[in-house]
Amino acid sequence: MPALLCGVQSLNAWCQPREPHNCLSIKPSAIVSPSTYTYLFLTLSSTTHSFNMRSFLSLVPLLLTSIPLVSAVVARQTPPVSVDGHNRPLTIPSTGAPVTTRDLEHTNNFTRRHDGWVPKHRKYLGQHCHRISGIIRVYKASDQSEIGFVNGALDNFGLLGLTTDASQALEVSFKVCEKQCAVTGPLNAKTEVAGVNFFGGVVGAFSTNNDLAVGSSNYAYLTGVTQETNPGSPAQPGPNAFSTATGVPESSETAIWFLNLASDALTAQWINTDMSEPPTHIVYANLDNDFVITGDVAANTGRFNGFEVNFVLDLN
Repeated sequence: MPALLCGVQSLNAWCQPREPHNCLSIKPSAIVSPSTYTYLFLTLSSTTHSFNMRSFLSLVPLLLTSIPLVSAVVARQTPPVSVDGHNRPLTIPSTGAPVTTRDLEHTNNFTRRHDGWVPKHRKYLGQHCHRISGIIRVYKASDQSEIGFVNGALDNFGLLGLTTDASQALEVSFKVCEKQCAVTGPLNAKTEVAGVNFFGGVVGAFSTNNDLAVGSSNYAYLTGVTQETNPGSPAQPGPNAFSTATGVPESSETAIWFLNLASDALTAQWINTDMSEPPTHIVYANLDNDFVITGDVAANTGRFNGFEVNFVLDLN
């Protein structure tokens, strides 16, 4: 099976796979002598000035036998880019051997995540991207003790609380592209809860405005949102589970999630109205049994209730 060498390009928190033409399949099937290759080069150079169809057709067999050599030479001169962006070959840690498509198919998920590749739990979406899904485990930030899962059932206020029953947990999915950064995002968390399409943030009913900040008790509910918002966009007016249940119109954001492909940690990043990125902490309001995000845990829990938690995606 031919080896597939593909690099990645990184820009801040974004990781975009290179275009398919930068992935070279190495499968030498013929050897062409240097003299033949030189003749091919000189002939092609001359035909660029005076094209003759008959002479070109006579070169077709030679071209066909030379393509594997040319691709192999180009591939050898284009080193793959490793996970951290340095020009080092990708290797399987257990053997130190170069990565091949066969290796990627048969390695376990721990090794795949270690090397920065998406795990096997995925739905094929195209040449580069896949959809991974799972439920969200909740851990208390102070001692990392597990307290349950994000519930998949909306309460009377259109909010999602905590459950200790994994079968009742909210299931979310993310579109993740192969060979991404260790932490990738912002992402939309797709879900299907009472007609909503995304698990996102909805401006809190008692917030003074749409912004989160240090020293502010402002917050956003983590619940169902119907309409997708663009990455980097502040909260937009639109239907969401909270507004539908209460009749209180509130703006929302969906592209707030960042997924660590190595640890499966799921974190959030709110966007303020001035396009700034405030500190964003996840809080479990235990007296109300709902989840919110805030820019200041102490200010928020001091006014309301709860404690900071961490989310981890438990893959299906």
